[in-house]
Amino acid sequence: MFPSRSGFELSDRRQKFVLFKSIKKMLLILFCLPFAAVGVAAALLLTDTPFTFMGIVGVVGLMGMLIRKCKQMALQNNAKMQNSQLSIEAAEHA
Repeated sequence: MFPSRSGFELSDRRQKFVLFKSIKKMLLILFCLPFAAVGVAAALLLTDTPFTFMGIVGVVGLMGMLIRKCKQMALQNNAKMQNSQLSIEAAEHA
């Protein structure tokens, strides 16, 4: 772990918590990642493609896009719930 500019180190859990500002959001987003991994494995098996370096780069990019999209959906859902919409209606429009 590398020290930050301020001289103290943050653990991985602390960094993720600071990034998402809520443990609930962090867990929700991190629980979506295995579904993407299953999809990647299925696609590689169906197409009989080897998991090479370019495949690893693609999976890392997919995980990054998935995390960003889940975070945007969670923020949009929270904003709609704060505007007094029902949570089911907010989830339908997210």
